[in-house]
Amino acid sequence: MSTVPLSTRIRADVRDALLNQGPSPWPGLPAEFLFGVDVDRLDQHSINEVLVAMTELDRCRSYMAWLDYFFIAYLVTCLTDHRLDESAEYAQIVAEHIARTRNLANATTRRLVDEAIVMAIRLPKTGRALREGRISHSQFRTLIDRTSLLDPGPALHPNTALVDAAIADRLFERTGQWPATSLRDMADKIVFQHAPDAVREPRKRNLEKRGVFTHFEGDGTGEITGTMSAENITIAEKTISALADCACRKDPRTRRQRQADAMYSLLSGTQFRCDCGREDCPAVIPEPGCIPDVQIVLHVIADETTAAAIEERQRQQEQQEQRGRQVREQSAAASESDSSATESVVQSQRPESESVPEPEPVAEADAGPAQMSLLDESGPSDADSADAEQAPEPAPEPQPEPDADVGAARMSSRMESPEGNAPNGEGTPDAAVADTGDDSSGETPLSDAQKYIQRLRRDTARSSEDAIEWLVNAERRAQETAATSADTASTDAESGSAETVSAAETPIDGNLGYLVGQGAVIPEQILDLISRYPTTIRRMVPKGVNPEDVELPSALPSDPYRLSTALDTFIRIRHGECVIPACRGSAFDGDCDHVHEYDHEHPELGGQTTPDGLNAKCRGHHLQKTHSRWLDDQYRDENGRLVTVFTTPEGLNIPGPAETLEDFFGGLRRYRFADPPAAPPTPREPGVIPTSKRDRLAAKYERRRRERERNRARITDGVDPLNPPRPKRRKKRYPVVPDDGAPPPF
Repeated sequence: MSTVPLSTRIRADVRDALLNQGPSPWPGLPAEFLFGVDVDRLDQHSINEVLVAMTELDRCRSYMAWLDYFFIAYLVTCLTDHRLDESAEYAQIVAEHIARTRNLANATTRRLVDEAIVMAIRLPKTGRALREGRISHSQFRTLIDRTSLLDPGPALHPNTALVDAAIADRLFERTGQWPATSLRDMADKIVFQHAPDAVREPRKRNLEKRGVFTHFEGDGTGEITGTMSAENITIAEKTISALADCACRKDPRTRRQRQADAMYSLLSGTQFRCDCGREDCPAVIPEPGCIPDVQIVLHVIADETTAAAIEERQRQQEQQEQRGRQVREQSAAASESDSSATESVVQSQRPESESVPEPEPVAEADAGPAQMSLLDESGPSDADSADAEQAPEPAPEPQPEPDADVGAARMSSRMESPEGNAPNGEGTPDAAVADTGDDSSGETPLSDAQKYIQRLRRDTARSSEDAIEWLVNAERRAQETAATSADTASTDAESGSAETVSAAETPIDGNLGYLVGQGAVIPEQILDLISRYPTTIRRMVPKGVNPEDVELPSALPSDPYRLSTALDTFIRIRHGECVIPACRGSAFDGDCDHVHEYDHEHPELGGQTTPDGLNAKCRGHHLQKTHSRWLDDQYRDENGRLVTVFTTPEGLNIPGPAETLEDFFGGLRRYRFADPPAAPPTPREPGVIPTSKRDRLAAKYERRRRERERNRARITDGVDPLNPPRPKRRKKRYPVVPDDGAPPPF
């Protein structure tokens, strides 16, 4: 790289070039750059030549944009002596030079510098498509935006070169026009194949920027803008349009004005009115705050792989939700047992003033309340046990039945008492009673009956303590269970949030889908749409059936002109939008048009109801093609691709879309359609002469058929059948008579 300062490498006369500019050399551009059109003699050229010259201007603009980027990239290397890097701060130096020289805003020049660096290091092959005029400057900027995440800083994404080569190959292979949506979808599909995160991440970032913005003009008007997901925009726009269309036909406002008033009515909850001023206005307008009864349909297209992946993700989410419900139910049950255990402890530890009356000194009476309290999970308190020990000695009573002690053991086992209580009912409590009942104070020894009663009271008190201890432990275990289940709810509902979050954040193993009217969508967005709105899933063929093994009907058996439901859906899916490149009308809102006019009297002459003979048009362009001299043709080229060509009334052939959704969803080529049934004979009454309208229509169809044949032959073979090249006439040569000096014979 040259290290000579730039100031010493420029010519001296260049320093004052901007101060002393002469006449522009561009008006003297040779006519070869404009398809041979002489600007000073336009009257000598046809309309088609002028139209083609204007397309050459578009190619000129593309080359100028590429030249602009090329010069800027060179300036970056000269002014900074650094390697080209999009994130470098030195780009501001070049932007300052360009801004002052060309009288541009600094933000505009900084964007030009960044785009020039991107073309040089990220999309060099795509830049050659801009140089050759395959795409426009705005389309190249679209490709820069769609590949923005392929270059995270100084280190290039490993698949960036593959994406650049694939996009460039597609641009040079296709000869048709690239609408904005088609170009964007093509780039997204290629990027998704090599780096799926580079397509998913922009949606997440853009959704975080959603909001409502206002701008006031200063003259009493303003603008309100809402940024949200594409499907929400579609639903909001259709709702506003439906309310605006409630006004009658005599309303003097334009459609845009009615939509603005309808939007204000919906946002403010006020009444939308018709401005026709008639008392008998037939308009039916909903109440304030209500929306009109309108059905909004969003059409989403996905292949079978993506549909299977989405169904699998839905099944996983349902399982996670079911586990989450089970965890919540277990947590609720644990909290209920926790609250009941807490209540039992509170009841067991009542103050002395609220103690229960002392039980009668009878074994059955002593065991009965204890059993009830244990079964009710509310045993006597420590204060009650102390009172029972300090109570006066009861009179000797008969020996109780032997199974009374077994009942106490059963109660302990029912409460799952601690390990100190032996299974036979003679564990630690019996030993304690035996120790405290020993005659060590020198007092009068107790009888066997008194010892038994005292031991039974102490067992009851000890069992109360054990019950309280068990309940406290149960409360602690319930808290631990709740914490564990909360952890299993936060590893199950955090696994329901850990698994749910991980499942939600895990990419779906599928391909890009297509939201009609909006463009390519990632599988996660399709799942979001299916989850939010009532969805009807329709398949072209039953699940698990190979499309190549099924032959779908192409037309109705009763009328070969009418499309079958399968073919109608196929045509709308294949095109997605109106076949006119500059039109954004949805194919599902338009018409399926026979490209070659269907001859109802002689169907064998052309216009059959077949997939290749139909395309989708909005109602306006359908009527234009039917009632004007515009013509379109559709056929398969040598590579099997569907090619559409439009012909102006002056005979200029214009290429159609470069791609259809058949290139986006390659599986559409696998579907097979049966040949349409033969047309039934047209019933005619004997002696009735057909009207001239049908004759004119037949003549029109015949003229258009011949014109299509001539155009297709000229495009594919380069020969016009109606004007074949004439062979050159050879001049007749007469024999040369030698001059012998004799006079002529006459």
